[in-house]
Amino acid sequence: MITRQSLSVERRRRAPEREAKLWHQTVAAHQRLSFLSEASRMLSESLELPKVLSNLAALAVPRIGQWCLIDLVDQAGALEPIALADVKHGRLELLRDLRRRFPPDPASHPILRVVRTGRPEFVTSVGPDCFRAPPGESALPRLLRRLGAGHFVCVPLKANGRAIGALSFGHNAGGRAPSAADMQLGEELGLRVGAAIESSRLYALSRRSDETLTRALSATRMVAWNWDLKTGLIDRSANAREIYGLEPGAELAPGLNLDRIHPADQARYEATVRDAIARCGDYTVRFRMVRHDGLLLSMEDHGSVIRDESGKAARVCGVVMDVTEKKAGEDILSVQAAAARILWSAQTVPEALRGFLKTVCETFDWHAGFVWQAEPDAGALKPIASWRAAEVPRGRLRALKAWSEIRRGADLPGLTWTGGKAVWIGNLEGYANFPRAKAAREAGLRGAFLVPIMGRAGPLGTVEFLSGTSRRPPPKVLELFDGVGKQVGQFLERRQTEDALQRKRAEQQLILDSVNAMIWFKDAENRILRCNRSAADWFGLPTSRVEGRSAYELFPQDADRYHEEDLAVIGSGVPKLGVIEQVDSPKGGRRWLRRDLVPTAGASGRPAGVIILAVDITEIKEAEETLRESERTQKDFVSNVSHEFRTPVAAIKGFTDTLLGGALEDKAHRKRFVRIIRSHADRLAWLVEDVLTLSSLEAGRELKREALDLGRLVAEYLSGIAPLCRKRRVRVLNKVPRGLWADVDRRYLALALENLVTNALRFNTPGGRVWVSAHRLEDHVRLSVRDEGVGIAPEHLRRVFDRFFRVEKGDSKGNIGLGLHLVKKIVEAHGGSIWAESELGKGSAFHMLLPSFPSTARR
Repeated sequence: MITRQSLSVERRRRAPEREAKLWHQTVAAHQRLSFLSEASRMLSESLELPKVLSNLAALAVPRIGQWCLIDLVDQAGALEPIALADVKHGRLELLRDLRRRFPPDPASHPILRVVRTGRPEFVTSVGPDCFRAPPGESALPRLLRRLGAGHFVCVPLKANGRAIGALSFGHNAGGRAPSAADMQLGEELGLRVGAAIESSRLYALSRRSDETLTRALSATRMVAWNWDLKTGLIDRSANAREIYGLEPGAELAPGLNLDRIHPADQARYEATVRDAIARCGDYTVRFRMVRHDGLLLSMEDHGSVIRDESGKAARVCGVVMDVTEKKAGEDILSVQAAAARILWSAQTVPEALRGFLKTVCETFDWHAGFVWQAEPDAGALKPIASWRAAEVPRGRLRALKAWSEIRRGADLPGLTWTGGKAVWIGNLEGYANFPRAKAAREAGLRGAFLVPIMGRAGPLGTVEFLSGTSRRPPPKVLELFDGVGKQVGQFLERRQTEDALQRKRAEQQLILDSVNAMIWFKDAENRILRCNRSAADWFGLPTSRVEGRSAYELFPQDADRYHEEDLAVIGSGVPKLGVIEQVDSPKGGRRWLRRDLVPTAGASGRPAGVIILAVDITEIKEAEETLRESERTQKDFVSNVSHEFRTPVAAIKGFTDTLLGGALEDKAHRKRFVRIIRSHADRLAWLVEDVLTLSSLEAGRELKREALDLGRLVAEYLSGIAPLCRKRRVRVLNKVPRGLWADVDRRYLALALENLVTNALRFNTPGGRVWVSAHRLEDHVRLSVRDEGVGIAPEHLRRVFDRFFRVEKGDSKGNIGLGLHLVKKIVEAHGGSIWAESELGKGSAFHMLLPSFPSTARR
């Protein structure tokens, strides 16, 4: 066991070894720091990349290894050795020869792997498998042996976070292996080299940018200037006189030359410059400059404020560029865009043209404008729109367009119209062919610019612009204004075409709307392109909400079927006529339509759509059905009445023959036979009376209306049938109050009441009751008859008002099935309604709704 004393002896023995090791580590660290410091200085001294990297590689050998290699990756991803230093000579050429003959394999070559991953590596060897070589190639191993690279460190070179190459260093074959300290040194050196490479790249870009800028400035019309804020003097480049357009012999003022700037821009320009000086910053300002010849230039001033040692503004330097052509192009494009927007969006022609004139005049500082439109038949121009700036008096503008027309070739508008070319007049006073010169002078207008309005077939008129100055617009403005004249021409032609089409469409629509049928035009996509008012009314929509919509929106349930039908007609080119069908109406109910489908030709001349003409024949179909029903009813009526007449007539004839045959002498039977004959005669009388009454009602005989007290009418009628009620042992209760007035025909209402009460008595049971009641309902009176009889089966209830309908065929005498039908006709003739309620075994109730009469009325 090792004692504490023996451990102490061992530590004292090893202390010199530790101190020596620590000393060596300190020396090595100092050498690394010294090397990195010298390398950083070398990298910062120059931005010439190849030279700096070669010097760096030379510095590294032999201080950190026997060789040092710097590779950069080209655009194709291949390694390019930029610098190589080693203790041997000629190794760089040998390396390039190797890589030229045998390109490194990206998948296995360690340097490419470091570039790809961005992570440093200890590389033990670089064998033939790291290169692309044919199998069995013998030259590759020989080249690798000649290079003799042993173990080495490879670190990535990074710029902006991306690996752009690699730094490799180490010892030759058989030398020492690199340590962790070597790896740390390599990483720190790699960071410095990557930063130096990026700085060199930026420097090269900057130099190329400066060269480009120098070439651009030499070809640009600009003035370089330098303003000393202490002395107030401004130095300008030699071309300033030409750019500013000074008169020969005129001297440049030492200051800002505000007198050459357009008065409207002077304050803004000076304020911009003063603000930049106050904040010691940069500025850009655009302004107009007036040349001595009156030409208006657009200038752009870019300036920067330079500070002195104390941080205060000392100088302002910059350039003034002539951007007249650029500004003119911008203005023209702006005007063309604005004009297109105004001309195409305005509701009326005068509104559009006034907006166009205003936009152009305000953009180019012109003060008035006119649009003159040609009337070819009259051979003259007429003003159709005008605009004036605020400084032009309204009365003066009227004087300028007081000429109701300008003849061809006369005045400036007529001259431009005839010649078809733009005209610029700088001095209207001196122009002979300008009869409106006095009016222009009084309005303060001196210059004029006129552009022909060009259509497809030639000039359509003239646009005239008037200015308060004689300044000639830039040549580019005059050039490009041809496009503006064409814009106005296209607008006028489009509006003329639209107006003509609108008139034609209105005429066509008038014709279509006058047709008493539904008409619509459909395309092959099942869209309704156009329709008349009758078709729109069918859908319950205005025409504008039908046109352009798909059939799937308007009648989705039938759209597919109709589309197939349309396509069949379009495909065959053969009309399909007389299609009769019953359809659902959008307004509710079913309607009968007769449709004709006719194909229409498209632009190619082939069928592309279909015209549909549909006639609502519902009334015709209903009339036909009514006629058929009337014929059936007439036939049934004649048959039933004949049968009903035949029975009593046969009985009367039979008993009469019996009496004449000798029964008159038979006192026991004679009186009975006569009573039977009387009964059948009464039945015939009732039948005749019902038939005549029904015929009168169906013929529309006018009612003899009067204010009738229903309470009194019911009371009188019930008192008359009291014996019959007692005989049948049925109690009739009158619940109709006196003073309840109705506007009815007395005779017909009494007949209806008689039929209802008689039926209630007939179908009641002994000891039963019948109620007659009435109530006022706003402007109607409801008169009801209810009994406690046998009731009516549900399947019979809906037919009780049909003609000749009887619940039982063997009904009591006098009942031929006309009573309730007659009651219904009487109520309907009064404009009322009738309905029945019943339950088997409990009785029935019949309700008549009749027109009321004010309770204060008197007969």
